[in-house]
Amino acid sequence: MKLRLGICASTVGLLAISGCSQIPIEFSPDTFEPVAQGQYEPSKQALLADCVFDGWDTVMNLAAPSQARLVKRAWGYRVDAISLTNKLMTAELRDDGTYTVSRMKERRTITTLEPEIKAATACLQKYGATASKPGSKP
Repeated sequence: MKLRLGICASTVGLLAISGCSQIPIEFSPDTFEPVAQGQYEPSKQALLADCVFDGWDTVMNLAAPSQARLVKRAWGYRVDAISLTNKLMTAELRDDGTYTVSRMKERRTITTLEPEIKAATACLQKYGATASKPGSKP
């Protein structure tokens, strides 16, 4: 019986590890797709970044090993929605007043990310951002 339990536990562990290795951890057009993009008033950039971060951090706390991360970059702010070590979504709020919210293409293996999309959309509306069709120039 102990041997069977050990084999079963090892199999589950290997499956979990191998499944996680297929999920992208870096942003690229091959692994992420835009779900929202457009323009916002540059003077509201920090407020918008805080709003998206707070919104994602709130909804992501429902899933145990997940978090939101806010990073200041040379070109603006980036907010990431992360589960374990995998980026699920990213919001780029550039200094020129353009934004892009993207999600992992393989998101169906983990989650629909609807709460995160709704949180980002609410922030964009709150601060008067305009939207353009994802994939076109903002």
